[in-house]
Amino acid sequence: RAEGVARRRAPVLRTGARPGWGSASPEEGEPCTTMDRRSGRLAALLGALLIACADCVYETEQEVVVSMNKVWPFANPTETYRYYDFPFCQPSVVMPHFMTLGQVLRGDRLVNSLYKMHFKRKVPRTVVCNRNISEKDLQLFKAAIDANYMFELFVGELPIDRPFGVKSSMDVQGGSDTHERYFLVNYLDFIIGYNDGEVVSANVTRDLNLEHLVDITEWKEGMTIQFSYSVQFAHLPHIPPSQALELQLKSTMPHGHQNMDIHWLAIINSFVLMLLILSLFLLIIIRVVRSDLSRYLQIPDEELNAVEEETGWKLLHADVFRAPKHRLFFCSAVGAGAQLFSMVVMIVLVGCIGVFYQRGAVASAGVVSYM
Repeated sequence: RAEGVARRRAPVLRTGARPGWGSASPEEGEPCTTMDRRSGRLAALLGALLIACADCVYETEQEVVVSMNKVWPFANPTETYRYYDFPFCQPSVVMPHFMTLGQVLRGDRLVNSLYKMHFKRKVPRTVVCNRNISEKDLQLFKAAIDANYMFELFVGELPIDRPFGVKSSMDVQGGSDTHERYFLVNYLDFIIGYNDGEVVSANVTRDLNLEHLVDITEWKEGMTIQFSYSVQFAHLPHIPPSQALELQLKSTMPHGHQNMDIHWLAIINSFVLMLLILSLFLLIIIRVVRSDLSRYLQIPDEELNAVEEETGWKLLHADVFRAPKHRLFFCSAVGAGAQLFSMVVMIVLVGCIGVFYQRGAVASAGVVSYM
């Protein structure tokens, strides 16, 4: 009878079913376990990070997309504006380009441009447009140059940062005053490096001279600014495609990007210091507990029961299982801390595979890991 009762109470699991999910089979839509959910999150994280790592091998004469991104003052990179908020030449239809979650979070505004580029095709200096400039537009350009505004564009997947223009001060003859002149960059000279059919380097007007600038110091009636560009391709076999983005970002550091070099000495120093502090803490705890244990273990049981005053770690024995006053808040704090810790660990692990040079990869990893 007991055997029959146990047999009736025992859960019946079909082939392929997991304990805890009833009798659902894979054909009936088996629920995901915790491991499945974690695997799904990891796959989503890697997909979000590597979505910009598509194969960008170009054929000869294939179009290379040039995208305009955003504008910001040099002193405050988080203050971003759209590129076409300023009176530059723009297409008849401004089309936004696809952006990842991290790009959106970091304030990217990728749109199409008027700069046409084809792989390995040399383009001489070509006029993009002649833009009529009003006095208000001129003042906007001059204010941007005063604030050291930068603009960013992308050639394929490679970012390029350049200033709006330059300002020079000239001493007035016969006086102590200085006359300031404003120059706007109106000619972009693209120099594109390639290797194995991929774009591995992109440079635009690195050294500014008079042919790349136009004087916008004073406004005149009917004033127009001519915007132009040119393209040159160079074979760079010493730059592997796998390191193209990393080298490109490091080359733009003088123009406002954060330093992305890994300071290994500082990391090792911090790690060794943490181990030293942890070792000292464990040593103190072990010595205190050991001294108390040795003192109590040397006392016979009848004398130990008669001891009224307790010292050391024995004073805490009654507090081990005592519930805290604010249990809900404590559990929430522990859960949030564990979630944040796992997020940090996930970001570090993902960073080990070298995808943080992709646009917005850090923000994408943080958001997906937190979820």
